Amino acid sequence: MRDGYLNGESFTYRVSTCQVGAHYLFFEDDDKHANASVQYRFVVRFTPFSEVDECECRDDSFDGACQIPFAQPIEALIAPWFDDDPRDIDQDYFELDIGAPGVIEIEVLEVPGNIDLDLYVYGPGQEVDEIGVRNGYLNGEAFTYRVSTCQAGPHYLFFEDDDGQANALVQYRFVVRFTPFSEVDECECRDDSFDGACQIPFAQPIEALIAPWFDDDPRDIDQDYFELDIGAPGVIEIEVLEVPGNIDLDLYVHLR
Repeated sequence: MRDGYLNGESFTYRVSTCQVGAHYLFFEDDDKHANASVQYRFVVRFTPFSEVDECECRDDSFDGACQIPFAQPIEALIAPWFDDDPRDIDQDYFELDIGAPGVIEIEVLEVPGNIDLDLYVYGPGQEVDEIGVRNGYLNGEAFTYRVSTCQAGPHYLFFEDDDGQANALVQYRFVVRFTPFSEVDECECRDDSFDGACQIPFAQPIEALIAPWFDDDPRDIDQDYFELDIGAPGVIEIEVLEVPGNIDLDLYVHLR
């Protein structure tokens, strides 16, 4: 419904529908008492969601999350003019098929100028399994967000406008990439305690990651534990060959 404008004022009104079949427009004068000797004129245009947001009408919950591929740009709309009513909030859910522990990277390529895009990442447990949140940035700002998961199975992305009040005429665009830990850190997800220490060999270079973007949250600390099988008294020499430029690497050696 659209009402409450000034006499003689032209306007554009947009409304989305997830239904097919006959739809109806109903016009009347706002106070119902006026008569006009000239016509009002209007034109109706229609844009199918298949052209602008393939997932709309089925991506507004975990159960209806739209499954998307990796490494392929996705286009979607935030609040596509649902009644132009700020109480109607468009929330987009997408499902990722995660086959092994690793790093999920979401690169948001474009954001409409009036949208402050919030992103939530969930694990297989859906709303009780939030593993990452990115919000509080500027309207129209693109970003890249990384989050690690030690679980396999369906994972979910949930996008919305920060205050839930905005509508966008143009799409936001994003692409998701996935790097399994098997390619960058064989021991990740099982090396964060003495009990889970990863057994490593001698004389063989080991590669590992420190804090691989767990929630992009500085409170989350990645600690790597490795186990050595020492069969006789002797000297242990650990030569650290490379360290990332932003890491001051501490090393502790313990005997259990």
